[in-house]
Amino acid sequence: RDAMEPEKLDRLLRVIELRKGHELLGQIEDTKIALSSDVEVKLASVAFARGQQLKVTRVQFERAVADAMARVGLKIAETVASAGLKASDISTVFVTGGSSSIPILRSLIAKTLPSSRLVEGDAFGSVATGLAIDAKRRFA
Repeated sequence: RDAMEPEKLDRLLRVIELRKGHELLGQIEDTKIALSSDVEVKLASVAFARGQQLKVTRVQFERAVADAMARVGLKIAETVASAGLKASDISTVFVTGGSSSIPILRSLIAKTLPSSRLVEGDAFGSVATGLAIDAKRRFA
């Protein structure tokens, strides 16, 4: 009733009413992936958006994740320090998982560990493999 942007609340209610939450989540994931290579992505017109074509830019995405990226940067620095090392001692960073393709994360790693090189693993398979190894360790 008192929403500052009632049209956005209406869209959310429409998602809920039409049970389109999973579809929306899939589109959000696809958009995140596309923004790793494109600077702007238009989401396909979907039923709950009433024909509107939504546009998302990499700049918007980076603003949305800025706080999380700052926390990641602090954790990198804490991890290096707790190992008794300096950033310049790290020569290689192994990245894996879907988020490792996000340009702002790669930039953060390069800024935090400037003398290191990035080595990429299987973005999706290695995460599943790691989870399987951990599950075996915990439950086998």
